Amino acid sequence: MQDDFLPEQEQPEQRRRRYRPEQIAFGMIFFGVLLLLLAGSHVPTMLRLISNEAVPGTYVVGESITCTKGSSACFSGNGRFVSDDGTVVHADVLLQGIPKPVRAGDRVRAIDVGEPGEVFVHDGRTSWPYGWPIGLGVVGSLLAGFGSWRLWRWWKS
Repeated sequence: MQDDFLPEQEQPEQRRRRYRPEQIAFGMIFFGVLLLLLAGSHVPTMLRLISNEAVPGTYVVGESITCTKGSSACFSGNGRFVSDDGTVVHADVLLQGIPKPVRAGDRVRAIDVGEPGEVFVHDGRTSWPYGWPIGLGVVGSLLAGFGSWRLWRWWKS
């Protein structure tokens, strides 16, 4: 029985909010473009790593070493980088992907690409500077493309 004096006495299945297809499509396009922008912001670093702009050198592992369980690599956030010719010196820089086991004072081959506060492992091409931006770009492209397709189908109907 429905009482006319009390508002909103709808059935539970009527109260649920349903998203329309165009809302879902716009959301997919928005998040796809957001992921593409995030991936694109790392393209200059990737290009400097690939090109000859990288400065090779040695990274001396600092006191703060963090190793995650199940991973074969660690990172150090307060080490010191010195280029092979001695012209580039950075203190308190981050290096990710240091192979285990690692102790303070160990030396690791690294390259500097001008990224403030970070240098990269010399031989690792499957980790952060390469893999994550490429993965984000692929997922962003798929989301934006599929969202555009759904929006186009909705608009044509």
